[in-house]
Amino acid sequence: MVRVDEGLQVAPLPLAPYGGTPAPLKTLLPDLSIPIPCLFRCSIAIMLINELIVSGLQIDWSAHLPQLLHVAMLGMDHNRAIVYEHCKSLVFNLLLALSVQSEQIWLSEMLLSHVDWDNSKLSTKIRQERDTNGININNSQSLFADSLNDNLLSSNNEILKETNSSSPLSREQVVQHFITYLNTKKGCPLWAYEDITAQLHTIRSALQLTQFVQWIVILFRTCVPQAMLEERWMELALRITLSCSSRHYAGRSLQVSIEIE
Repeated sequence: MVRVDEGLQVAPLPLAPYGGTPAPLKTLLPDLSIPIPCLFRCSIAIMLINELIVSGLQIDWSAHLPQLLHVAMLGMDHNRAIVYEHCKSLVFNLLLALSVQSEQIWLSEMLLSHVDWDNSKLSTKIRQERDTNGININNSQSLFADSLNDNLLSSNNEILKETNSSSPLSREQVVQHFITYLNTKKGCPLWAYEDITAQLHTIRSALQLTQFVQWIVILFRTCVPQAMLEERWMELALRITLSCSSRHYAGRSLQVSIEIE
């Protein structure tokens, strides 16, 4: 038999004087009156994929473009900042990566004109591509930055009203509206978390969603015209609309499919 030293015996945990446990759970656990936002696997996958895109890996993202864009659209109105910020970053970085792969240097430079250069592999590759081609875009960057600063003074209503006009926008104007809208929504979701009900037939977030989808379809179609983005995305959105158990996600998917169609 193994002898146990009496000096090494573990003493029982002390109890509260009136029963119960001394652990301060009320100070550690969140208040039950405050709703706790859930975090799905697709939201965590968005964060990981975003890091893969920024790392500059040679991956054909066009094969998974409808799935990535649709999950990002569904997370733009999430109540957790870490989710909607990663969704914004995913769309931006994915567009930047595809613009480099498709040699759309004008698009990548316009996108990077409003962000700081960092030491990521993605930005390093863009600099190398620019130096190899001998592109001088200092004047175009300054002109674009000036026009972007002017547009930041306008409200979201003016941006949406201008893009809904009958006259078609050029691809440079689409990029400008895209970046301006992202800048005006820093630190907050791109649109409100709301649903169409029997009492509420029209919602403002539906207009914002459809307009944003229209912008990114034009930009991604410029980078990967052979990817058949509209057809594949509409098929995916309709399938999620009919099979998703979440009423909110199903409604957003239906709005996306109507806009793409």
